[in-house]
Amino acid sequence: TPTPPNVVMTQSAPAGPVPNAVRYLRLINLLTSVGVCVLSFIIILGSMGANADLTKAIMCLYVFCFGIMICCFELQLKAVSQYIAGNFGFFFDAKMRSGFLLFVAMLCFDLGPLGIVCGTALICISAINLYALCKYPDYIQAPALSEEQKNNALQTATRTAASAYINTQLPPQGQTQQPAFTQV
Repeated sequence: TPTPPNVVMTQSAPAGPVPNAVRYLRLINLLTSVGVCVLSFIIILGSMGANADLTKAIMCLYVFCFGIMICCFELQLKAVSQYIAGNFGFFFDAKMRSGFLLFVAMLCFDLGPLGIVCGTALICISAINLYALCKYPDYIQAPALSEEQKNNALQTATRTAASAYINTQLPPQGQTQQPAFTQV
């Protein structure tokens, strides 16, 4: 049976020792993501006053969520890693992860002077990530999903596709289906 596109099927990371460069990279990513979260949280709290800027608050909320996502990914907890592998597979590709970090950096640049500092840090980390992940590709593989998780994902995808197909074939409630062509 074919694998749904949102299921990542790879092997787990190699059993050998993790190079120090990868450890330091994970630590730097973790610290930067915490910094981004703290910055966005402070700006959200500051924007609740008389000078409320709803646009900046919403942007900070997104930056905060992206920072949490990076933080959770770098902690490498088994349940979180499997969820990220199934839903955010781009984290396991060096180019895509670097692109995501650049995207978050661009959002940070609009958050004032400290946002510029965080954005610059994210750009530097993006470049370092790209280099390190290309040099050590074995350490960025997604966690292997169990057969039960694969089957559940396949069943969910099949049900969703079948439901979408049926909904496109039925007329809206209260209406009868009109023939596509009429003879004159």
